[in-house]
Amino acid sequence: MIRAPHITALAAACALTLGASSAAAGPWVKGPGEVYAKVAGSAFQGTSLWDVDANQLDAPFVYSNQALTTYAEVGLLDGLALGLNLPVIVGRNVVEERTTYEQWGAGDLDVFAQGQLFEASGCALSATLAVRVPLYDGVISDGTEPGAVGTSGPERFIPALGDGSIDVTPTASAGCSLYPVPVWFGVEVGPNLRTQGFGQGVRYAADVGVWVWPEVVALSARVDGVQRVTDDNARPTKSFVSVSGGATVRVWEGLGLELNGGFVPWGAFVARGWQVGVGVSYSGALIPGG
Repeated sequence: MIRAPHITALAAACALTLGASSAAAGPWVKGPGEVYAKVAGSAFQGTSLWDVDANQLDAPFVYSNQALTTYAEVGLLDGLALGLNLPVIVGRNVVEERTTYEQWGAGDLDVFAQGQLFEASGCALSATLAVRVPLYDGVISDGTEPGAVGTSGPERFIPALGDGSIDVTPTASAGCSLYPVPVWFGVEVGPNLRTQGFGQGVRYAADVGVWVWPEVVALSARVDGVQRVTDDNARPTKSFVSVSGGATVRVWEGLGLELNGGFVPWGAFVARGWQVGVGVSYSGALIPGG
């Protein structure tokens, strides 16, 4: 069981379970001059905290966060695209319903390059190399120093904006469209290579979608997460599974409204809870009408 002062470190590790998850472009790579961009707001409400052994903690605070996330993919060359994912986060720990500790700022920046390996007959295979860089100071405690921000007293309740690791994640993505049946599906998997004493892991995702109103309204479902492969590292390392669903409504000329909701049903060194989000997206030519 984690010692009591470690609870703040645990809360910080939860900040991005859903709100700013790793960039996931899917197996179809944007063509030259094509872009997909989205600005989205989300809110996460934690229901419980779980230690590195996946035991529920009797924590003295309730964790929540709000995030504004910018995501973009841009096709550069035939079969090659670049992308980024950048969240700005407000994290809160409410202690015994009387005192709130808050911190806000940029979270972890994800940048990635994606190359198309195969595309034919409605199916696609691609490879992605993503790098995650923290845009804040500090690294989650290794257990010898209490707290995520301060070292004693009330400061240990200040939520961090991430755990501070620089991650490199190469993944392979595959998927198919079943056209003329308006259904598509995809899977993604790859190693999550971490620094700063964190344990290594495997990142994975699977999703499925359907056009309920062709080219206008689509519904989708997704399961994704990280499974650590070791749990005896210098710094406590999270594992989690998140389940989410969403709806996309194409409004006008490539503009869309996206709604989503999700839940973290299992995790170690994370907060389990609910998230909802809404975003505005654009998909089409980088220069409309050009």
